Amino acid sequence: MVRDRNAPSRNGVVARNLNKIRQNIQNRVEVQGPNNIENIHRTIHNTSGGNGHMWNLRYSAFDLIFWLHHSNEDSLFAVWEALDANYSVPRYSNTAQAFTMSANTATGGDTPLKPFHKDELGNFWTSNEIRDTHTFACTYPILQNLRNTDTLIRRVNSLYSPRQSIPAIRRTKRGAVTVAFGSGVQYTLSVKAQQASLKGSPSVFVLLGGVEETHRESGGEDWESDLHFVGQTSFIQQNVDMASSDDSPTVHSVVPLTAALEARHQFGELSSMVSASVYAYLKENVKWKIAKNGKALPGEESSGFEISVLWREIEPAMSLDEFPNPQSEEQVLM
Repeated sequence: MVRDRNAPSRNGVVARNLNKIRQNIQNRVEVQGPNNIENIHRTIHNTSGGNGHMWNLRYSAFDLIFWLHHSNEDSLFAVWEALDANYSVPRYSNTAQAFTMSANTATGGDTPLKPFHKDELGNFWTSNEIRDTHTFACTYPILQNLRNTDTLIRRVNSLYSPRQSIPAIRRTKRGAVTVAFGSGVQYTLSVKAQQASLKGSPSVFVLLGGVEETHRESGGEDWESDLHFVGQTSFIQQNVDMASSDDSPTVHSVVPLTAALEARHQFGELSSMVSASVYAYLKENVKWKIAKNGKALPGEESSGFEISVLWREIEPAMSLDEFPNPQSEEQVLM
């Protein structure tokens, strides 16, 4: 890391990069399954960081955008907690050493959150004690003054859902990508990786169709500008010592595909949304590249990733007061 007091701000670059993945992030609101806030968290880190501080968790908090990003993450968690008030913090064993605990430490909702003291006696806050933001005398506008005609689900959909009538980020011959679940099926590209095998913070870039000539030799850093770009998901390796762990956890992320498939069907590139047609189309057209630091990973470094396409039956939301409702377990399409 080089310290430069005269380093220019790159707000424009960050804004453009985030704008390229905006639709894909919005589509995640509709995804039912292995999708979570952490997927958004990692992707924003890598997208806004590029090869800079946000990409490296050892230094990311030195970048001012880190605090804006994590303030937003806090608000997303508060919304999720309000929507799922009966959740519980699961117990698990930490497979790698952290700053305040050794490896293989059992943790749960009552584990002290060091170094955050809650009093002058040396006691620490726990996850179960801070489930409500009012504990710290704060809240968020989206959670205030809710009523029967203005529910939290309606507010989430109004702000974030791709079903809203928002201007398309990028209109192409493939049209505005907004998801409707008209076929009653949800499609996602699933990406799994062993935490220990990451050795950095790679991103997986997903396209439907051929790669444009200008992007074929790139490391993936400009794939978001490709006409066929669908979305990306990212991974973060925080503790390099984890690479020696024999029981490294599996990290799971997804890239929504339904909206992109519906758009291609609308414009005649995909003949039908029935599973057989979707399977044939994806088998020929879905492509991905795993990149890190702006360079495509060689085969030996990307072999630890498990990539598949999943599908499940879904009941579409009929109003802004509903989320799509899964009707079956996820199954592997390919």
